[in-house]
Amino acid sequence: KANYNMLRVWGGGTYEADIFYDLCDEAGILLFHDLMFAGGMYPGNASFLRNVEEELTEQITRLRNHPSIAFWSGNNEIQEGWDNWGWKDNMTEEVKSLLYGWFEDLFLELAPSVIAKVDYNRDYVFTSPRFGYGHNYSLWYGDSHFWAVWVMLQDIELYNTAYGRFSSEYGMQGVPSFNTIQGFTIPSDWNLSTPTMKAHQRHATGYQNIQHFLWLYYRTPVWKTSEEWMQKYCYTTQVMQKYAMQTAIESHRRNQPHSMGTLVWQLNDVWPVVSWSSVDSNGNWKALHYAERKLFENVLISFYTDNATQSVRIYVVNDNLYDIKGKLRLELLDFNGKKYFKHTEMVKVSERTSGNVLNITLDTLHDAFGAENFNESTVLRAHFTYNDAKTSENLYYFSRPNALQLPRPHIKVIIKENEDNGESSKAKIILSSDKLAYEVYLFHNGTEARFSDNFFDLLPGKTKVVYCENLSSQELKQNLKVFSMYDTYN
Repeated sequence: KANYNMLRVWGGGTYEADIFYDLCDEAGILLFHDLMFAGGMYPGNASFLRNVEEELTEQITRLRNHPSIAFWSGNNEIQEGWDNWGWKDNMTEEVKSLLYGWFEDLFLELAPSVIAKVDYNRDYVFTSPRFGYGHNYSLWYGDSHFWAVWVMLQDIELYNTAYGRFSSEYGMQGVPSFNTIQGFTIPSDWNLSTPTMKAHQRHATGYQNIQHFLWLYYRTPVWKTSEEWMQKYCYTTQVMQKYAMQTAIESHRRNQPHSMGTLVWQLNDVWPVVSWSSVDSNGNWKALHYAERKLFENVLISFYTDNATQSVRIYVVNDNLYDIKGKLRLELLDFNGKKYFKHTEMVKVSERTSGNVLNITLDTLHDAFGAENFNESTVLRAHFTYNDAKTSENLYYFSRPNALQLPRPHIKVIIKENEDNGESSKAKIILSSDKLAYEVYLFHNGTEARFSDNFFDLLPGKTKVVYCENLSSQELKQNLKVFSMYDTYN
């Protein structure tokens, strides 16, 4: 439902059951499939290699007729670890030669020979990635595990200018839903220093890294109780995760043909934990997963501020197998809904390409607004109607979220039973606001609600219809909370 067309079966996991591959075949989801080796050097003695040969022959023979498997990858990050992580620093030359010889025997000799025998029509790469993200090569050859943002704490904007040929790992953590948090905590745990919260953090410096990006991109929430703090922390970190991954995904997609693949780390969790996933262990969608539904649509509008030319570049990405053409409408609005600039452009984008269809100078937009607080007070809206009836829309802000001068929105919420034809959801929610409501969040305490959309921006004067799949209108009326970013620090 989030418009993925590829998943990666990670080498630190397992070969999945047949039903998984059957479902991928049916849904048209391709698989970047690691062999089950990851994160360390493996033995190379004869008995171990015989065991590996038997396992690979059995598993690849079982799976070879699934068209969903795009190619086999020998392992996850073993070459990178050997080259860049200090594994061999204290080894003698003799030991280094022995261990890397075993690596070559397994991944350059044995694995490709088994594949050549039992699955000879499918491609094989011996490791993922070939070069680590600290090397410029990683952006030009093979796939890229780009962790300069999360691990090295580089600014999120780096994604706009650093992108590989195939970005197969990159991520940002987001705390799961408060409903999920309540499943493994008691109120006295609602502090990041408690043993429970520490135990449910997937990374050694995870909370410190999250806090680093919260300081840079979001205002400090205010709260009166630990429950209020925990709810706001869950919300804000999810919004931050979405912001980071949206920046990356849009960059990867608009920078075709150099960038031709993007796989977020990661889709799911196997236990309740603070991690990089977009879906938590209970199947609850984080803000990122709701965003990915739009980010992975076949047609995407994307913006980029080019400092060299002092202009905003507008791209239309078309992943369809046919050309598209239509009318692109731009509007510059303040957060009260006043319109300062508009422009209409007829555009055409060829199949499976990204087109830089329009550039608007910043001077043009600044002059139209006519005030010094342009960056903090305006949003650029693009709406594309193509091939007669289909539409795509996106919004672009000129500052980081913590600099936006967000007004207090008054969000009107109408909840009713769903009676729309062709819509199987139980309830219908109609929302509107007098001012910009930034990152509107619908939350049902207790039973997690599955919405058709969530964590969205509500422009003044616009109506947003959201459907709830699993809860009735009466259930929502009793316990639905609706708030936006403004509410976190006011």
